[in-house]
Amino acid sequence: MSEPPHPGQVAELWSTLQEQRQSAFPILGWLDSTLVQRNYVLPKITGTSEGNWLVWLVEHLDLPRDGRWLSVACGAGGLELFALEQGLCAMIEGVDIAPGAIAIARRNAEAAGRTGAVTYRVADLERERLPEAAYDVILCGMGLHHLRRLEYFYEEAVQALRPGGHILLNEFVGPSQWQWTDAQLAAANALLAALPARLRRNIVTGALKEREERPSLGWMQAVDPSESIRSAELLPLLAQQFELPVRRDYGGALLGRVLEFIVGNFDPTRPDDVELLQLLCGAEEALMATGALTSDFAVAAARNGRSLRASRLPFDDELERHTCYGLYAPEQAPGGMPFCWTEPEAAVVLRRPPNARALHLRLCLPPVARSLSIMVDGTPVGALRSAPRADVSPPQELALALPTHTRAQPTITLRLDAGWTPAEVIGAPDNRLLGVALAGVELR
Repeated sequence: MSEPPHPGQVAELWSTLQEQRQSAFPILGWLDSTLVQRNYVLPKITGTSEGNWLVWLVEHLDLPRDGRWLSVACGAGGLELFALEQGLCAMIEGVDIAPGAIAIARRNAEAAGRTGAVTYRVADLERERLPEAAYDVILCGMGLHHLRRLEYFYEEAVQALRPGGHILLNEFVGPSQWQWTDAQLAAANALLAALPARLRRNIVTGALKEREERPSLGWMQAVDPSESIRSAELLPLLAQQFELPVRRDYGGALLGRVLEFIVGNFDPTRPDDVELLQLLCGAEEALMATGALTSDFAVAAARNGRSLRASRLPFDDELERHTCYGLYAPEQAPGGMPFCWTEPEAAVVLRRPPNARALHLRLCLPPVARSLSIMVDGTPVGALRSAPRADVSPPQELALALPTHTRAQPTITLRLDAGWTPAEVIGAPDNRLLGVALAGVELR
């Protein structure tokens, strides 16, 4: 399990970007263009050049209009206000990791007089526990592809949706971390070279757009570590847990690259600009028809998810769907036993079997004097004290009674009163701030 970006880095970046998008640069990407939407995108989604993808989904699925919705990565809140204005839902809650974006969304809701029907709050959905059976719809409008921990989020969505509930999404589902294919880049650059210079002027910088290049992973990490972090896995993972009654791929593999930062140069009142844009759309459509390109964007609806969480913590790739926060990548002890080091505070989520009465733990305490608190859904169930020693203690087996009111998928929290580093304590070449060595967690 690779190390995730620091949430604060992503939150600060998207607070700034939302402020910019509200003011200086309203038309940057291909989907910001009304011309592109009416001539290309909407016909692929809805079959007509008018309307809106979200309204079409609600009508197509015949969803009730009195539901409670959750909107993921809501940004400045425009989509939530639109849903209310169109009468698609009765209540909607928007969440975003960026405090700056939430501040803008709240201002916009107040200006629109919608504060009674919409709420906004800051939340990190890679570690947030969602309330059980609370929402009729979970709305994902170009935010889900920023989540690294898709398995965890999908599990929370399964629990949070009411019976018959849906995930409605409009997302970038192209190459993860913008690792464009050679065919994609070759086609994009050929079309760029054919455009007149006046249409290739970057709206933000004023420079002439000459070529599209594949960004390095180092550049992606430095600029925005959340951008399309696992976008190529978004729909395949969704299909493992949910039915997909609707999926509309609408392109963007070529247009998204060619038109980025220049689409605002195409004047809808100039026939030659409109004709050139239609030629670009036709080129992408033709390449997709031959299989040379696949769609980078999709609208979809997912229904009736099933939980894939187990009652025992796995020490493999499935760890992602169980981890709330604070576990390092799995390792193997000298005897072959798999385990995970935790951070000073860690939390995992398991499925509780109907007859489960106890939490069973197998862990090694640190070689320093520390106090460990163990909680289930915030209720203390146990505590341990470690003593200084020359190495990590042998594994301990614990059986702790579950609280009476334990949720169907409880959060098990391990909290050490202070972290420690192997480098400082036992001279090992390891500077991670650690808690305990966790070798087993099970509800039975």
